[in-house]
Amino acid sequence: MANVKDQDGYVKDFLPKIQQAMKESGGEYVAGGMNKTTVITGMEPPNRVVILKWPSAEAYKKFRESGTKIREEVGRKYADWKAEWLVEGIEQK
Repeated sequence: MANVKDQDGYVKDFLPKIQQAMKESGGEYVAGGMNKTTVITGMEPPNRVVILKWPSAEAYKKFRESGTKIREEVGRKYADWKAEWLVEGIEQK
């Protein structure tokens, strides 16, 4: 979850770099985007909430190595990160 302060810079400068790192590590978008979250109960979320998926925790760790650097060097210019969670998936039957 992030509060994007400069959407144009975020989209043009940050997203292409982070999306490339995601692709290289096997990550994919499941849901979310800018202002796409509807509150049912509880607190209002920041303006960007996404759900991402990796094939394994090891693949996510590979992304995290490059993704953290990109977020620190580029993303912090455009957004304040609020939270990040790693949730183990379940086997689909």
